[in-house]
Amino acid sequence: MRVPRPIQVVAALLFLPWFALLGWLASVAWFITDDAFVSFRYARNLLNGHGLVFNPGEYVEGYTNFLWVLELAAIWRVLGIRPEDVANWLSVLYTVGTIAVLLWWVARLPFLRHRGLIAWMALGLICGSATFAVWTSGGGLETRQFTFFVLVAVVCLSLYGANRWGLLAASLSLSAAALTRPEGLLVAACCVGWFVVQRLVTVGLLAPRSDEGQGRQKQAGTTQLDIMGGGRRVARSPDFSGTLRGADWRALSRAVSVLRRMAAEHLLREARGPVVRVGVSLFVGRGD
Repeated sequence: MRVPRPIQVVAALLFLPWFALLGWLASVAWFITDDAFVSFRYARNLLNGHGLVFNPGEYVEGYTNFLWVLELAAIWRVLGIRPEDVANWLSVLYTVGTIAVLLWWVARLPFLRHRGLIAWMALGLICGSATFAVWTSGGGLETRQFTFFVLVAVVCLSLYGANRWGLLAASLSLSAAALTRPEGLLVAACCVGWFVVQRLVTVGLLAPRSDEGQGRQKQAGTTQLDIMGGGRRVARSPDFSGTLRGADWRALSRAVSVLRRMAAEHLLREARGPVVRVGVSLFVGRGD
């Protein structure tokens, strides 16, 4: 249903105070940290033909934000804008993108009521956050770029995980996050783990069928209720509560045990020294 234009205008006006608050907080906290100049120096030496080095001739990887360094070097080369002049504004651009993706997520989430109110509250929470405002400029660092890529990946998986293009977008975003900061690999592992579990639940590997389970699955679908005994029937909304119970959790526990035992065998093969081997055994529960 199309929202009347006057309501759209009023809704936009209600969002403006949050943007004004974020702009004011960001202007107060506008800064460039000294750590950013490490990336700036690497970008300069790359453009000067020395490669990704801090000092020419010394091949030491002293940065942890590979993609950020390449972006700064590319902007300097193409637009002629030095990193110390463009880094903060690049973070502002990623901040705008982060807010846009968040609002898109709220607008597209299924089974969500009062979307306008939820979007207004979500925007207020992040725009009123001093931490979010401080890193709007980013201090010349890659913090907000990392936030943007992680959020894009989460949104793609949650909304379009069943679509190959959604999975492609999520994969590219996680790759960009990993190239922006090393902990992006940990985030990617968590997202992949979540996606695998969702797939296993979907195909039924984590929900073994039983008489009780089949009965719950039938009840989970839309059912018909006879109201007031008059023969009139109405649809009842699905009840998805208690998806994993009993045999489901036992199956999940068995899968975790198998993975833990495989990890134990691999770690024990690679372990060096008796003390390390004993520690690995205790940690992964080799004896159970």
